[in-house]
Amino acid sequence: PGERDFQTAVLFLPKSRELTEYLLNALAARLGGRELFLVGEKRAGIERAAKQLAGFGQARKLDSARHCQLWQVRVEHAPAAPDLHSL
Repeated sequence: PGERDFQTAVLFLPKSRELTEYLLNALAARLGGRELFLVGEKRAGIERAAKQLAGFGQARKLDSARHCQLWQVRVEHAPAAPDLHSL
């Protein structure tokens, strides 16, 4: 399947830290100059995961309610796309 271009991505925080890191990097690699949103529960580690957004640009918390948070970053420093097979 060919890769499609997209303007924005929303990642619902997965349970696995390793999967979170992979997905954030994979999405940010394709979102240079565009927005990435991260949403999840505090008890699931959203604040820890939100710290990873800082490597891509100026991350900011947009909302916090019912033990959940919504974060946004405009990807100014897109990483290289991670190679899934090497992981």
